Amino acid sequence: MSEAARAAMQQADELIARREFTAALGPAREACLLSPESSEAWWNLAIAAKHAHAWADCLHACERSISLTPDASEGACWNAGIAATALRQWPRAREAWAGCGIQLPDGDGPLQMTIGHAWVRVNPQTEPEVVFCKRIDPCRAQILSVPLPDSGRRFGDLVLHDGERRGTRRHQQAAYAVFDELTLYEPSDYGTWQVSVVCRDSTRRDHLLDKFEGVDGAVEDWTENVSLICARCSLGEPPEDHDHDHAPTAGWQPARRLGLALRHERDLKRLRRFALGWLPEVHEVTRVL
Repeated sequence: MSEAARAAMQQADELIARREFTAALGPAREACLLSPESSEAWWNLAIAAKHAHAWADCLHACERSISLTPDASEGACWNAGIAATALRQWPRAREAWAGCGIQLPDGDGPLQMTIGHAWVRVNPQTEPEVVFCKRIDPCRAQILSVPLPDSGRRFGDLVLHDGERRGTRRHQQAAYAVFDELTLYEPSDYGTWQVSVVCRDSTRRDHLLDKFEGVDGAVEDWTENVSLICARCSLGEPPEDHDHDHAPTAGWQPARRLGLALRHERDLKRLRRFALGWLPEVHEVTRVL
């Protein structure tokens, strides 16, 4: 490898390490041009392109890396699967996942698999929030919780996520991996409402939540389910009582915020008429996303 290629690759390495992926594209491409037989150079380009959402470049770089080092290509195969999925090139995506040893359903179209659940850190660069999801293939997951509006995500959104595990969260006594979202893959048609309520105890809160049973959507108690933790602990497994930024509030908080996901405005009208309108606990219902 020439000195110029080494310098370009080192520059790309440093930018990738600082997670400055768009800036890394230039030197990563230069390294590949100067040293086209270097699988490491193509791997760097694949990583930079993946996080910069340059999907065609990512797929090409992965394929070059695989061809140069077929016996050490699991990471490149995985990233090829992500890039092909982003490009909706389903035969290529299936080929990549099969190369990772994943058993796939028959067919040549989009994958619809049952492979469990995970937490995904949506909008990780600006307003990150870790949400609970159902995985439908190795790199796509559907949001099952009701995200806060600042995240820009909604119940039912389909997100494309990375394969690198960046933290752990617990749900109903089970530990699940946390993956970073790469991009919003397919937005849902659900909206998000905030329901401001006052409940004297958890029994009244639970009684109120029962009113949402059978509605096409979801509801959750943001006051209970949302907590602020530092970035370092977010990438690990925070303890249940972890809270660096705010002192924990002792006891029950009567004033609460509920997150409500509904597909249609008429569902909200039906709720107001038959379930919420007569309940003194409900103070305000506001569309927030």
